[in-house]
Amino acid sequence: MSDTFTVNFADGTNLQVEAPEENIVTASERFIEKWNEALDAYYQKAYPDSLELPGIRSQVEVTWQGKRYARIVEVDVTQSGVRSGGGGCAGFIDKTNGDILFSAGWKAPAKHARGNVYAEDGGMSALQLGGRPHIRYLR
Repeated sequence: MSDTFTVNFADGTNLQVEAPEENIVTASERFIEKWNEALDAYYQKAYPDSLELPGIRSQVEVTWQGKRYARIVEVDVTQSGVRSGGGGCAGFIDKTNGDILFSAGWKAPAKHARGNVYAEDGGMSALQLGGRPHIRYLR
């Protein structure tokens, strides 16, 4: 039997999300994989000539140290896949229900969920995809 969560958005809308049998780690990793695919697509579109591709690209990773929230960190990666330094906090995932939250800083998320990793789209509605993919601001 799967759990059902209610995601309350800032604009007053609510979304009933049924958590599938997969766990939070699997759902979050699938979301991060889709986000990285969107970042790769952005770089291919922004730099169509392979000679112009930047030597360092951004990718996102999840760190699971927090009690309630998993931090999404943006890191720099070379074309050969070697991590070349730290990055900033791109957002958080609530471990209790899968909500995707914008970052208010390195240590804390902003209020109001932007999406959910258990949603049908895998959390992609939380991203602003018009340019370089990032967690969307509230409108």
